[in-house]
Amino acid sequence: MVVPGVISNIERKRNAVILRKAYSDLGNYLQMYSVKYGCESKLSDCQERDGNFVRKFALYLRRYEHFTDLHPCTSEQNWQISYLKNSQGVTSRTAYYGCTSMGGSSYTTYYMRSKNGLYAYFIEPFPSDMYYHLPNKSDYFRLKVTIFTDKDKSGYLTRWGESPTGSTAQYPQEGRNMFTVFVLDSKRILPQGSAECDEPDSWAYYCRALNEASSSTPIFCSAESGDYSGCMQQVINDGWEIKYKY
Repeated sequence: MVVPGVISNIERKRNAVILRKAYSDLGNYLQMYSVKYGCESKLSDCQERDGNFVRKFALYLRRYEHFTDLHPCTSEQNWQISYLKNSQGVTSRTAYYGCTSMGGSSYTTYYMRSKNGLYAYFIEPFPSDMYYHLPNKSDYFRLKVTIFTDKDKSGYLTRWGESPTGSTAQYPQEGRNMFTVFVLDSKRILPQGSAECDEPDSWAYYCRALNEASSSTPIFCSAESGDYSGCMQQVINDGWEIKYKY
């Protein structure tokens, strides 16, 4: 009876440690990218807009930070994360891919694993790049990045979400080993669930505030709600620990 709990605690601690590193590394990569390409003040100084930034940043990770493409192929389809509703009507996410090459179009998405193999990033352009913003246009959204903290489960992602055994238990699970952040033009990383997403005059679009009663579309991080989309902010609130049930 004790063993499953011990395994669960080890998994939680491992995922939390890897998540924190992946989050910190992303900030470092953005800083190094901006130095290399001359946009040290803000990313838009590099003039990559309308989806071009996502491609150039992904290529930077590949060429200079030695990231590797996961499931590379040559079709023109994109990586995707599907949005599905469970029996309670709560939207959850499942990662799968349709494939693309690094030389694809400006609006291509990228699924890449870090050099050390600890984590993977799913990188996609934010809708209408440089259009959605925080209050009073103080900062603009550039990228949406999903962080995968379990290399074994992220490795099971195959075409259309099928695993080698057909078991959905092998998929990454949101709030467990799959977390979302946003990259702003200031190079700041905004966790999904941040209260900034619900401030007045904030055109945050996909970004939602965690448990905000005033929000028209709040998100949560709990087994009770069945919604784990706000868990990135919850992990930070809990001192970089995964304390909630899943």
